[in-house]
Parts: sequence; structure tokens; C-alpha cells
Amino acid sequence: IGESNWVLFKKKGSEIKINSLEDAKKYKIGGYNDDATAEYLKKNGFISGKSLILANNEVQNAFKLEAGRIDLWATGTLLGPYISKSEKTGNIVEVFTIKKSDLYAAFNKRTDDSLIKKLNDLLNHMNKDKTIEKINKKYK
Repeated sequence: IGESNWVLFKKKGSEIKINSLEDAKKYKIGGYNDDATAEYLKKNGFISGKSLILANNEVQNAFKLEAGRIDLWATGTLLGPYISKSEKTGNIVEVFTIKKSDLYAAFNKRTDDSLIKKLNDLLNHMNKDKTIEKINKKYK
């Protein structure tokens, strides 16, 4: 039904450039406890307390990035800008895509096929007329 990529954000004006996940290991990256993105980073060699600084929630990471306590923030491509904007923590810039992540809807196997077709048709229409794009822009 959409995309919610896992990305690294930096503060606007930062000179940080990331070309690979390996490049990011030299920076302090904010994530949060038990989040799929943070767990993915751990599995790829990021060390909790060193290259990966974990918080209790995403809002804390927005403030940490603004204060310079972390260099990069690992979060969703729509979630980061939304939190940063709502918490007024400053402008952030996407610097690297960690992993592409598609979003899906799941239905009970007894759901009527006509309902699923109707929802798929509506989603296709929303993509064609750019409604989805307009909704996503509200978060950036």
C-alpha cells in the first residue's frame, strides 16, 4: 500500500556524507530500543552504546540530533520529518537509505474478494491521481 523506507537523517547544514552502511559506522547514530531499524543496524555491526545510541522513543532522537548528541538519526522516511516538524527540532535531511520497506495490508482469509478488489482499485486510483503523493508530502 506504500513505502516506509528506513533512512538516516542528518541536521540540515551538516557536512556528513554517507555512501554505504559501513560509512555510517564512524558516526553516532540514534535509534530506539527494540525498533526494527535499530535491530537491523545491530545485526550489521553497529554497537549499542558506541556507534548506535538507543533512546526510549523517536521523539528523544529528534531532540538528540538537534542538540548534537547524535550525528545521524535512523528512522522512517516519513516518520523522521513528521516528528522533527511536530516537535520543532529543526530541519533534517535524508542522507542514506538503509533499507527499502514496502507496506502491505493483510486480510482475514475469509474476507470477501470483492472488498479486497474494491480497496485495491481505490488504492490504484489514489496513486494515479497523486492523492498518495499529496498525503506523503504533508509529513515532509
